[in-house]
Amino acid sequence: MSSPDAPLLTPVAAPAFAAAKFSKKTVSEKLSQVPVFAVTNASGQPYLANMDGSGSQIGLIFFSHHDALNMLKDMKKNPGASDARVYIMGLDKAYEMVKAKPQPSGIRGAAGEELTMVFRFFPDSKQVKAAEGLQRKLRRRRGVEGIPVFVAKGLTLRKGSENVVPLFLTKEDLDSAWSKLRDSNKDLPNNASVVVGNLLYIIQQMESDGEPELRNLGFFAPKASVEYVTKEQAGPTGQARMHQNPVTPQK
Repeated sequence: MSSPDAPLLTPVAAPAFAAAKFSKKTVSEKLSQVPVFAVTNASGQPYLANMDGSGSQIGLIFFSHHDALNMLKDMKKNPGASDARVYIMGLDKAYEMVKAKPQPSGIRGAAGEELTMVFRFFPDSKQVKAAEGLQRKLRRRRGVEGIPVFVAKGLTLRKGSENVVPLFLTKEDLDSAWSKLRDSNKDLPNNASVVVGNLLYIIQQMESDGEPELRNLGFFAPKASVEYVTKEQAGPTGQARMHQNPVTPQK
């Protein structure tokens, strides 16, 4: 359900996901290149659910627009959610929402107590399975934690005068980039040597550590997500809205 007192996700002009000069970017600016998705009502109030039995109301932020559209489809089955829609935001804003402290939701529990509201990332299940498959091939017992990112050893992208190590949010995009690299260097193996990382851990390391190699990391927005955003920019379907300034959570 949507929270009547929850802060609004205010729609504005579509964010520009095109890259500025890479060497000048902060971590937040790098994250802003990646679109993510939430489901809200027409006023921008997020739909919340109690998913873990803790009493906290949870607003989900999706990495896959397909997952967001599936939630939208389910929400519209409810008579009170006919105005539900997908909201598009940059990962920088979503990250601030997820790491913020719980805030009042405006919803009362069975005993009359006010329930708190938190935001959580919902990983793309297809990419979690891909990451688990890679871990099994490497005979690693530890499972995939959080939002998986994929890094190909030896793969860099040129941005101006800099070499950037791309962090892919989908295995398919990594495979495509590796295939293009092989087109210009046939000595490379058919398949990349791939390392799976934890997105939130990497972001935290980039924020707290000044190591030069961390400055060369760049987030590669999923091709499918960018295509979806581009389609909505060109001619909105009525299912999605774009904004740059979502919920400003209490810290």
